[in-house]
Amino acid sequence: AITQTNRFKVAIQGSGHTDLISFSGTSDIPFYFPIFLGKPFWENPQLYLSRSPIMFVQNIKTPLLIFAGEKDLNVPMSQGEELYRSLQLQGKTVTLIKLKNQSHVPDNAAIIQEMLTTVNKWFEKALGKEVLSQISSKADTQRVD
Repeated sequence: AITQTNRFKVAIQGSGHTDLISFSGTSDIPFYFPIFLGKPFWENPQLYLSRSPIMFVQNIKTPLLIFAGEKDLNVPMSQGEELYRSLQLQGKTVTLIKLKNQSHVPDNAAIIQEMLTTVNKWFEKALGKEVLSQISSKADTQRVD
């Protein structure tokens, strides 16, 4: 979404697809996009390029936090690294967190806790403590222990 709009003040990407063509050759689920797009990339490369966020990276103005699992075979870490490097080279606000020994979905409690702490700090930096406290005080939630 942040390649197409500036409506967000901050964004987070976790195990996100960046380049649909390179994804097709590096993922353990190469059939994923042909199912949704109707054909493999070599039959219509323009279709894949037009759906690849990396092709619109110059439009990103929103500060971005990227999480990528080092052992993710579904969405290889190289997808996050490619987006990170492209934004960094443009001088944009971006942080990449490489999750050691984690695959597509983190399964280590300490790493998950670290991710949540990082997300909170990211939002706090972008939005400010006051805005975050207003949001959390309006949340309709109940803690159950």
